[in-house]
Amino acid sequence: MVKKMKLVPLMLSVVLMLTLFLNGCGQKPDREGSGNGTGKSADKPGASGENMIGNMYKEGLPIVKEKVTFNFVSNKDVRMQDFEDMVFFKKMEEKTNIHIDWELVDDSNWAQKKNLILASGEWPDAFYMGLGYNDVAQYGPEGVFIKLDDLIEKYCPNIQKAFEEEPLYRRLCTSADGNIYSLGYANEDENQYNSDQLFIYKPWLDKLELPVPSTLDEFYDTLKAFKNDDPNGNGKPDEIPFSFRANNRIQGLISLFGSFGRVDPTNHIIVEGGKIVFTADKLEYKKAIAYFHTYFKEGLFDPEGFTQDIKQYFAKGKTEEVTLGSFMLWNAENMAGTERAENYVPVPPLKGPGGHQIWRKYNGNNGSINGAGFAITKSCNNPEIIMRWVDQMYEKKNSAQIIWGALDIVLKEGDSGILEFNPTPEGMGFDEFRRKNAPLFGPSALFAKDYGKVVMHPDFQKSKMKIKREVYDPYLTDESLPGIPYTKEESDWLASSGEDINNYVDDNRAKWLLNGGIEKEWDEYLKRLEQLKLAEHLDMLQNAYDRFIK
Repeated sequence: MVKKMKLVPLMLSVVLMLTLFLNGCGQKPDREGSGNGTGKSADKPGASGENMIGNMYKEGLPIVKEKVTFNFVSNKDVRMQDFEDMVFFKKMEEKTNIHIDWELVDDSNWAQKKNLILASGEWPDAFYMGLGYNDVAQYGPEGVFIKLDDLIEKYCPNIQKAFEEEPLYRRLCTSADGNIYSLGYANEDENQYNSDQLFIYKPWLDKLELPVPSTLDEFYDTLKAFKNDDPNGNGKPDEIPFSFRANNRIQGLISLFGSFGRVDPTNHIIVEGGKIVFTADKLEYKKAIAYFHTYFKEGLFDPEGFTQDIKQYFAKGKTEEVTLGSFMLWNAENMAGTERAENYVPVPPLKGPGGHQIWRKYNGNNGSINGAGFAITKSCNNPEIIMRWVDQMYEKKNSAQIIWGALDIVLKEGDSGILEFNPTPEGMGFDEFRRKNAPLFGPSALFAKDYGKVVMHPDFQKSKMKIKREVYDPYLTDESLPGIPYTKEESDWLASSGEDINNYVDDNRAKWLLNGGIEKEWDEYLKRLEQLKLAEHLDMLQNAYDRFIK
């Protein structure tokens, strides 16, 4: 009897140990379908023999054993379908076992909405794209965005490979304090240096027996004829001689100012011989404003250029009868569709009164290598899972789908394994087709060497490249400021004093172009720029630029 009594505690101990062991093996992750997950640190073998951290496999696919959900916020072009409807993201969910709840904001409302979210203290798990260097400089060191360096080293072989292939990409993703808080996109492309091109409708020129204009005077005479001589032949005064979108790097008046000696970028900054130059207080700027006011006064430039959104702009190129004579854009297909675009021809940089013939070389996105866009916030309890998901975006063919469109819709795999482009559906421009099926600027990386090896160049890219090389390259002499990761102090300045300066310049430019008056108000304008601390603004940009190019 005594012996039996001694065995009871031993038996109970064994049962308790077995119970704890079995419960531990069958334990569910703390999080299912939530952005606030496991937080486990102990490794254990997964179903496929891979080591796990909590619910996450350290490598391979799927990424997690039990499906998890994260909340992402992102900007979105109005031409894009919702990301949850894109085939690429649907397939990615099947492969990774990770579901994304998207909060998508149209580009037109993005800046305001983004700032409200960042200031609210109620953050999503991650921002998928749409952050700028200023956002990263402010909210990275503050801790709203987490540091990604260690996560990249532990879980992201594809991102590490991208950094090795193009050190500039790593440098752009690295903030001024030496940490990585954000990942941008890379789609290295020489066309990016010539983002704006001028197109004119050749059948109207032929009907009116006019050449493609080569000088400002010829351009003026051509637009007058477009307005007054009914080139579309419908008996209505419905022709728009020239349309644009103000303060837009691709669709604006930026390069037309080059006919007077300097272009005028949206931030009014160019780089000449390593020195930062402000364009909007120079004599050539004043002359350009006074000259182009005549175009507005006579109805040759579209007055809606200061107010129209991208949808309204593109609609002008797709009217039933042709009503648009000329426009500024990346290419003609985006405006007019593939078939009609064949009749829009490029106009070379127009020679101005002083013989100047200059076009803007755009360096603002470093040839489309960008270091800001995606970031994980401190609200996320499982950043390692998101980083494994993001790393999948950097697999080369996945990057091609993010940039160009989904496999088996926009892209197809050729016999050699290189991705090729499917035909664009009838009645749809390639850019429309692409944007419907790709986020374009999500975290991803294709470099120049990947074209022809991973994915072919699309036809529109080849046609734009041909125009760039033959028409614009000799005149790309005014360089925009490159994209630079700023310090928090620099970022704060740009968001306050820098913004005040740009707003003041933009408001006056629009007023003077539409209504005139620059000669009378010029001296007072210069005094106000001085009061807004323009000199300090330029010193700050010069210091940031010098640091970046070292």
